[in-house]
Amino acid sequence: MLLDMLVRLAADDSFPEPRDLAKVAQQYAGLSISKEDPYRLRYAEIIGRDWDEVEEGFFDYAVKDAIATLLAYRELRRVALKRVEEFGRHSGDILPGARQKFGLLTEAVQVKKAIALAQITRNGMTVDLEWVRKTEADLREEMVQATKQTQAICPVYKVDAQGQFVCSGQSRAPGFDDAALRGQLARVREQIEQETGAPLHIPTTKQGISRSVKVWADYAHLHPFLGHWVKAQGLAKLLQFFGQFRDRVRLDSLAEALGVPPDELAAALKVTVEGGRVSVADVEGVVRALPKKARRLKKLGLEPGQVLAVLREQAVAQRQPVCTIHPRYNVLTRSGRTSCTGPNIQQIPRQSAFRQAFMAKPGYHLLIADYSFIELRTLAATTFQRYGRSRMAEVIKAGVDPHVHTAAMMLGIPVEEFSAWKGNDAVVEAIDPDGKRVTTTLKDRYDKARGQAKPVNFGVPGGLGVASLVSYAHSTYKVDLSLEDAKARREKLTKEVYPELDLYLAEDTVTVIAQNLHAPPGEVRGELGDTALGSVAKILTGDPKRKDGKPYQRAFVSRVWSSLSGLNRNPELTTDLRLRRAGKELAAKVCHAGVATLTGRIRGRVRYSQARNTPFKGLAADGAALALFELIKEGFPVAAFVHDEVVIPLPDEGGYVSEAKVRRVEEILCRRMEDVLVGGIPAEVEVAVAGRWSKQAKLVVRDGKVYPWEASAVGGPGR
Repeated sequence: MLLDMLVRLAADDSFPEPRDLAKVAQQYAGLSISKEDPYRLRYAEIIGRDWDEVEEGFFDYAVKDAIATLLAYRELRRVALKRVEEFGRHSGDILPGARQKFGLLTEAVQVKKAIALAQITRNGMTVDLEWVRKTEADLREEMVQATKQTQAICPVYKVDAQGQFVCSGQSRAPGFDDAALRGQLARVREQIEQETGAPLHIPTTKQGISRSVKVWADYAHLHPFLGHWVKAQGLAKLLQFFGQFRDRVRLDSLAEALGVPPDELAAALKVTVEGGRVSVADVEGVVRALPKKARRLKKLGLEPGQVLAVLREQAVAQRQPVCTIHPRYNVLTRSGRTSCTGPNIQQIPRQSAFRQAFMAKPGYHLLIADYSFIELRTLAATTFQRYGRSRMAEVIKAGVDPHVHTAAMMLGIPVEEFSAWKGNDAVVEAIDPDGKRVTTTLKDRYDKARGQAKPVNFGVPGGLGVASLVSYAHSTYKVDLSLEDAKARREKLTKEVYPELDLYLAEDTVTVIAQNLHAPPGEVRGELGDTALGSVAKILTGDPKRKDGKPYQRAFVSRVWSSLSGLNRNPELTTDLRLRRAGKELAAKVCHAGVATLTGRIRGRVRYSQARNTPFKGLAADGAALALFELIKEGFPVAAFVHDEVVIPLPDEGGYVSEAKVRRVEEILCRRMEDVLVGGIPAEVEVAVAGRWSKQAKLVVRDGKVYPWEASAVGGPGR
């Protein structure tokens, strides 16, 4: 039940994983439903039969399910309403009328999203398998080279007796020697800290220093080992995507060519028979395992080389030029976004040439529609609703690109003057960081300044501090900022460029604790004064120390405990506070606040960065969900959805698609997104028609007709 997921998310930020009716009915209706009922999986038997001939057990099971669903849903609605009312007593973030427009906790939005995503899965996407094979080969060669360069600096990968890498998994990437890798990472951290004079905040686990590529990617530019290792692992992760597209051979066909029974061949090769004669074998998996199957094959009168030759011959013969995939979408994550599996098309890098493996089926073109900086628009809507004003909203409503506005403000020049630099090849002199005079073009200065504005605009509202902003800018946008530069840009953004962000990013200790203790804010302020939320959290966690490791004074720790216990009106916290039962769970209950989108979805007990990200990211997700539903309802065969982007196959109308049809999609996407925005903030989308899915695709319109943008074989634009 979607409402069950939303209620648990609102209570304590539990991951919104679907639960079966038996668990929901037991918790909310006190009813026991047996999923072992013999009639549960037999309904196909009664299709087309007269109801007078149907056994009574079929009706009993159906009636029980309906009753359990109704009673559980009624109680769920009561609990959901209570959550909304409790949240509303401390916050005005949820729009008036949100419950009627979007459903309790956005249930109506999520139902529409579920319907749309299910249809998108059924529609599927067409994949060019020849493109896939070529792209995989190119990426694998890149991975091999990066792996060799990593190994040359420090041997952290496992090798066999012949010195060859030991590979495994869908990506067939080399495996690590765990001790060697962690030891090298520890040495690298020490070297970087010595060279930069700044500590690297790398987490540790029970096994030692973290080997998470995501953690180390921010520092890849500071050490050659990290650069090669991070690249190799990134490519390995991307190659996992190719597993389901690799050559497969019909097992019965292979057995016939080798002159042996299919079941005996399956046993010898240790492959699973799926559906008897129509089962298939994974070619790559079988090839890798052949040397170990020699004895079993000899019992069938076969040699590994003989099997290998026939296998490869049939793999080529049975190759298909295209296939259709049907990615499955999970309706809801904590942030409000979707996730995707089988395959996860949402993780394919936007600039990756592999995106172009997804193509239009014969007789169609792909319409690619991408929301324009939608999360800045939803951020502007959120701040406008909270504070009654938003400079970012004013900029967007004036038709100015927020990145252009930020870049101009950072340079201290009028937006009009900065905008005139775009595409301007005029040569000017500039001073580089070393004080040297260099020549550049206004166009290059424009691109650089706008590029530097992006990580600041996107990173700071999400709660990034100075050090995190430096890492985020480099890893996400390849923009290098010093700590001083990042600090200055962050300060200017929140104080001058978009001053509402100063309020948005402020953390009010009193409000958070008062909300969780069910205590009046005035009393909390009187007791705790200026005590930082972080200090309270450390005390409640059981680790009352400052950043430098020096412990807090005992009297201070005792006073905080006493104050919290005395202030508390929340019966759920009474015993733990009175007995001073320190722990992460208690700290979360007291120090983590709930947060909501304007549409009314609540996340309970979130950390600072989550409290800053969720309102605008979740709002964008809700607007996109409403748009998806409208597109499906109107008959558009949406093939893919990636957060702020949709891909729709449209029928060819003679080498083009009518502009009216493209504009209709554009209109639906904008109008439904604007349903969740406030303050007159508009939504915009960038659209293009192409034969393949590509971020580089541009809109080509002539005389009311939209022609497909073309890309060269290597992924570059054609026209």
